[in-house]
Amino acid sequence: MLKHISTLDFAPNRGADIYSVQRIGETRERLPDGSLLCRNVPIARLGQMTYDQSELPAEPAKDGTITVHRDAETLFHPDAISSFEGVPVTLNHPPGVMLNPDNYQAFSRGTLTHLRRGEGEHQDTLARPWPLGTRV
Repeated sequence: MLKHISTLDFAPNRGADIYSVQRIGETRERLPDGSLLCRNVPIARLGQMTYDQSELPAEPAKDGTITVHRDAETLFHPDAISSFEGVPVTLNHPPGVMLNPDNYQAFSRGTLTHLRRGEGEHQDTLARPWPLGTRV
């Protein structure tokens, strides 16, 4: 009979939720399987953001851009935070297309999990680590 053993990384100020084998930078670590873990990387922030018309399904301004304003009540609402759980991570926006079930595997590099409001200088962001399925 095999005994299940769990190991955790207890490095200071990084939490004890995921075991990693190498620290690559302030926010990146290598996992035992060679994939990348990014910790405390903002995925959304408060304030005004400008998007190209190809990035959002909304009516653009005359210059082809779409301006979105996010306030704290909206961004940090529990429903908003939970809506990001399990969302795929991509490297940049897919060129000329929205991510969908037909092209998901071609563009996905990981999944968002355990999101929360940032702390300290990052308190105006929504952040949390996600393991990326990309070898480093």
